[in-house]
Amino acid sequence: MMHDEIVERRKWIDNQHFLDLLGATNLIPGPNSSEMSMHIGYVRGGLIGLLVGGMCFSAAFDADGIGAVVGLCRVWNHASCRMAARRHQARDHPR
Repeated sequence: MMHDEIVERRKWIDNQHFLDLLGATNLIPGPNSSEMSMHIGYVRGGLIGLLVGGMCFSAAFDADGIGAVVGLCRVWNHASCRMAARRHQARDHPR
């Protein structure tokens, strides 16, 4: 399921990168699916992506966690918008 969503549908990473992350995940003890979501979050959004990926994956299985998921997504959206604005400003106003 994760491969279909991440590689095939959204095309966030290619198949080889996904397999590399899966191999690294299998080396680390613990739940592979949550580790994989954190790895992919890190690839997509750095440290914030890692945290959001892990928390959203974990919170999705808890009825009380829906509020946390919504809050984390808002934080993610805000951070992404700020980074995009900085790139845009740096491109339009080089030093």
